[in-house]
Amino acid sequence: MFIQNLGVFLMSNINKYNLNSYDKKNLSQINIYNNVENIKKEISNIKENIVKDTSLLDNKILNLEIQMTDLENDIKDIKKEFYKTKALINTIFQEYYTKSILVLITIIPFITTIFSSIVLWIITKFSK
Repeated sequence: MFIQNLGVFLMSNINKYNLNSYDKKNLSQINIYNNVENIKKEISNIKENIVKDTSLLDNKILNLEIQMTDLENDIKDIKKEFYKTKALINTIFQEYYTKSILVLITIIPFITTIFSSIVLWIITKFSK
């Protein structure tokens, strides 16, 4: 009986310290550890993705700023050309306007004189 009790005692101690058997507490800790490691990996992946996305956004923002500067320069050039063209058109119109006024001032009395001479000639011819 003593040997049986000793055998049961030894078996329970062997099972108690057996490294190949996991109890529920150890399995739970292993699961928690694995979950923590997975979460760490996900966080590092997210950080890498954020860094990549941030650098891409920075590049896009820089490109847009360069395009905006180019457009502002183009607008300035277009305004300069517009004002040059406007000045040229004003100059041409001013010359044309001045010539037209001069021509009208000189031609109208000339035409009036010719017309009145013709009318007077007709009147004098038929009045005799």
